[in-house]
Amino acid sequence: MSGKRAKAERQALSERPMVLVNAEWIVRSAKAVLAVDLDDVPLTRVTQFIVGWCRAAFAQSQVVGQLAISGISSASAPNRRLFAELAIRLQWMLDLPKEVRPGAVDEILEVARETKLGTHKHLRDMGWDAGFDPTEMKAFVLAGANGDVKNQARKFAAAAHATQVKNGPVFAMWREDSYLAHPTGPLAGEYAPAVDNELLGRGLPGVLDQDLTGHRDISMLVIMTTCSLLKDEGAGDAAVTRLSSAFFTVC
Repeated sequence: MSGKRAKAERQALSERPMVLVNAEWIVRSAKAVLAVDLDDVPLTRVTQFIVGWCRAAFAQSQVVGQLAISGISSASAPNRRLFAELAIRLQWMLDLPKEVRPGAVDEILEVARETKLGTHKHLRDMGWDAGFDPTEMKAFVLAGANGDVKNQARKFAAAAHATQVKNGPVFAMWREDSYLAHPTGPLAGEYAPAVDNELLGRGLPGVLDQDLTGHRDISMLVIMTTCSLLKDEGAGDAAVTRLSSAFFTVC
């Protein structure tokens, strides 16, 4: 490539909106991470959570990027919310002593079981066939956690407070997007704002991280935390290197 052509391409890139530059990078990095084969990571409940949460985070990241490219970032609040929550959850798990992690993930599984059984009861109370027999689920043995870890496993805010490095900006994004990921008053007000207290206007929710620079930074936190956790849990260097290389090669 000639120097003149390279300069022209750099200039064209610099003139593009930063949100598009970041969004395209986010999509590429997400696809790269999701394509990584981690079949050689030893299977435990903890490693299943680590890999599963990492993949879930980048699946959400890909959607966030694609919606930004399409010009509808306002619709990605549920994806941004889950992405931020997964980032802090991974950070929380890394800060837990290794011997405590199995009980912590068991407690999260216990919450899922309680929710599933609660759904079963609600459906029966409504007169609907729940579609499954809860007997086997009730019999499944989970160790669970105690004390502070139990509370942190069950409550996201408690987990966010428990991390050694308090990730206030990520928590703020999660909280802001929580208002827009449920049928709340703020959601109604954003899509149908009042005009002069007399008329209904038309609007879209704002985005706290408008150019997705913060999202890029959180992506790096997710991949570095995941790699540290996998290494700590005895995954081989090859698996960790594949994962980190896939992400940072895109960078």
